[in-house]
Amino acid sequence: LESRPFAVGQAHIIVTCNYMARSFGIKKLMSKEAALRILPSLIIVDGSDLTLYRRQSRRIYLCFREALSKHRLNQDQDIDEDKVLAVKACKGEMDEMFADLTCHVSKLLPKDNDERTSSLVDESVCFVYGSQGSDISVSEDQSGATSRISLHCGARNVSDGVPGCSYNDVSDWGDEVDRMACAKRLHGATLICQHIKQEIKTKTGFNVCIGISISPMLAKIASDLQKPNSLNLLYPWRSRELVHAMPLRRIPGLGSRTYKKLLVCLRTSNAGKTSNRSDEAWTCR
Repeated sequence: LESRPFAVGQAHIIVTCNYMARSFGIKKLMSKEAALRILPSLIIVDGSDLTLYRRQSRRIYLCFREALSKHRLNQDQDIDEDKVLAVKACKGEMDEMFADLTCHVSKLLPKDNDERTSSLVDESVCFVYGSQGSDISVSEDQSGATSRISLHCGARNVSDGVPGCSYNDVSDWGDEVDRMACAKRLHGATLICQHIKQEIKTKTGFNVCIGISISPMLAKIASDLQKPNSLNLLYPWRSRELVHAMPLRRIPGLGSRTYKKLLVCLRTSNAGKTSNRSDEAWTCR
């Protein structure tokens, strides 16, 4: 099935599909009938029994925890092995997991105090938002709502301090030294994530997407910037324009009930200004 468009169905709907199927316009929560009208050759696999999916999800999560623990042991051989799994890590949804790499990164940093000595991320293996100079599309699976964000990239900008895009205002994120110190720690996290990603691939055979930033929400957003099989880094001072332009339903953790209540508030507070705006057109701005 790797080279053919296929989807997983439950009852009368499509619950997910591969990237080849998506390229033909197949979407999550689309009816099977509508999907087959768009693509008669679509292969639909029954996904009613989630036992195997949960088993593989658990397998990946355990490998994830093991990779974190091994990395910590390699950094500090004096650590108590019984306390290794006290690493701050947890599962999100069935195929998501999060980890706080603060303690790991601290071990990686050089002993000098010059926060400007941050090495650059290898962009051949990691996508750095705002550095590659390409436009970004942010889509919401269920509705298909998409925002396209154009990045104006140039040479190193003194207000940013990190090679890549020029931004008009990064003052909310301290001075250049502060931003370089943050970048240095995020670069260390990227090295750790490369190791974790490779461990999961080697032991389970699965490719994964990893997002790296300063919070679970920004890391989740970063993980979706480039797919599939990706490692993505989002500096917090480059996140504002990205988050503002996102379709409202792309906010991690925003459920359908809260979304509907938000729409009522948005329509009320913007009465007369956006009368023709569709539900899918609302963004986080």
